[in-house]
Amino acid sequence: MYTKERTWTNLLINKTFQLKVIGCLTSLFLFSTLCFYSATYLFFWNLKSKGLKVGIPEGHLFYQFLLEEKHEIDVFFLCMALFNFALLLSVLIIITHRIAGPINKIKTFLQNPRTEEDFHLRESDFFQELKPLVDKFKDQNNQNN
Repeated sequence: MYTKERTWTNLLINKTFQLKVIGCLTSLFLFSTLCFYSATYLFFWNLKSKGLKVGIPEGHLFYQFLLEEKHEIDVFFLCMALFNFALLLSVLIIITHRIAGPINKIKTFLQNPRTEEDFHLRESDFFQELKPLVDKFKDQNNQNN
């Protein structure tokens, strides 16, 4: 049985489906990341406001300390966001591949059900319960012909 060699160009089996899922979950990731960053920004803004309320003058060392701490947290936050984004994309490609692969195989099979090739799925693919159904359909189709 011929199987395509895996390359970067055929990383997406069903581009429409996979890009929609990746787009939706990436949007959710970006929104939640923005919310968390806004919370840290608000935290430091509140600290500065409280410092001004209690009478600490504008040029005080306290505000320099807050600015330095905010910068350190921003750098850490950016690094973690980039790492998590790369991790998210990797996991999404793997998961959507395990969904799109079986669907693509069933689609190919249904376009030519008289083929002598065995229908199989990788162990890591989702929808393993479809294999016996496809085999049964293939057996019935072969008996009718």
